[in-house]
Amino acid sequence: MYKSRTHLRVLKDWQPAHVVLQRLEGSGFDLLSRINMDYRVTIDFLLALVDSYSIELSYFIISEERIAPTLEDVARITGFPIDGMPVTGCDYKAAECSDICNELVLSARFLHEKNKCDIIIKELLHFKDISLDIVGAGLDPYVRAYVLYVIGCFLMPPRDSRLVPCMYLSLLRNADAIRNYAWGAALLCHLYHSLREFKMTRINGKNPKIMSFCAPFLTVGWSQSVERKSRNCYNKKKREEFDLMLTSDNIMWRPYARLRDDFLPNYLIRQMSLALSCTILICFEKLAYHRLDLCPLKLNL
Repeated sequence: MYKSRTHLRVLKDWQPAHVVLQRLEGSGFDLLSRINMDYRVTIDFLLALVDSYSIELSYFIISEERIAPTLEDVARITGFPIDGMPVTGCDYKAAECSDICNELVLSARFLHEKNKCDIIIKELLHFKDISLDIVGAGLDPYVRAYVLYVIGCFLMPPRDSRLVPCMYLSLLRNADAIRNYAWGAALLCHLYHSLREFKMTRINGKNPKIMSFCAPFLTVGWSQSVERKSRNCYNKKKREEFDLMLTSDNIMWRPYARLRDDFLPNYLIRQMSLALSCTILICFEKLAYHRLDLCPLKLNL
């Protein structure tokens, strides 16, 4: 059984103050409490699923049909914007990170001792408690620290789950502009690259590292029987049994068809047309294609 302790569940360690959530309204970072933080899935299910992943197409091939996590999945599961400014900026050099941290998060002591380009995630927890007399621009370092924490724990977790790259601070200088970025699109781009990396490590015979943040997006759209058995830690399903269960007959091609759009926040309602498009996803140096046209059954075609 794989548990999401590494990334998802540590979000529970930080319940942001109301004043911080107010500053982040409309960014998706204010809606994290809606996400299931105790996500569990069997490793055998993930391994069976990833083995069907095509690196060339960035899609899973299930019974000759193609399926992959989409912008709609990201929008409905997380609430992060899927349209907006691209999540890309300045990748600071090690010599610059100290000054940037002093300016934007009040201290450089959060930087990793050896790798000066990364911030230690647990050190950001010092910003959890906010004095009542801190208002206005004084809240900015607390807002930035929380966003960095979420990026490192859930949104774009790096290989080393203890750290978050300092480069994301280049997007957080104006704390009120955080809502303008397409964080959901960046998440999906990072997910595609993580799946590719995971598949390549298995091909090369290295020890696979499951990216916990992928799990919620990889189990959406399966039949109830598959979803139930993939999460049941008492059900000792073997890997071969999951191989037999992963068929197109067990896929719910339009899992959100019965949901009303007014369930979504207003900013996402305006963006949902983009979820049906072919577009480019950006997350700093990473690029990926959102090719919904390769999966016509998702469009009911």
